[in-house]
Amino acid sequence: MRPEDLIVTPLDAGDGVVELVELLGPRYALIVRVGGHRLTAVVEAAAVAGWRRPPAPGDSVTIDIRQDHAHLFDEAQRRIA
Repeated sequence: MRPEDLIVTPLDAGDGVVELVELLGPRYALIVRVGGHRLTAVVEAAAVAGWRRPPAPGDSVTIDIRQDHAHLFDEAQRRIA
């Protein structure tokens, strides 16, 4: 998955925690920790306009993947979907 294919939504009891926020013009680059993994998400600023406030470190969020952009690989690193 690419960073722009992640959907980040604020949620008080989300499965991820924002660790870093960087405003890059019309986008936010977010580093989100989900379990033992760190994910990078790129979110359009317009997409967070409906949030109570801009994303900040410590925020609880949920992460989804745009299913039409997901790529799956087998153990030999061959693409299967």
